[in-house]
Amino acid sequence: PNPQVEILLAVSRVGKCRLETESAKLLVEKYKTLFVVSLCSVKELCEVEGIGRKTAEGILRTLGRELNV
Repeated sequence: PNPQVEILLAVSRVGKCRLETESAKLLVEKYKTLFVVSLCSVKELCEVEGIGRKTAEGILRTLGRELNV
């Protein structure tokens, strides 16, 4: 298993967002690292199949991002 995917899934559990394993894999495939994911906008994360606005916001907030929504 890819450690980046495992960390992303753990982050989603902490943030109580619904991130499926396949969506986590797609995020890592597209953005490569959790650090790059943390720099994305909500809109960019939502471009990945299976990622909705609430999930994207939850991931970014759990990673310490303040969002103006």
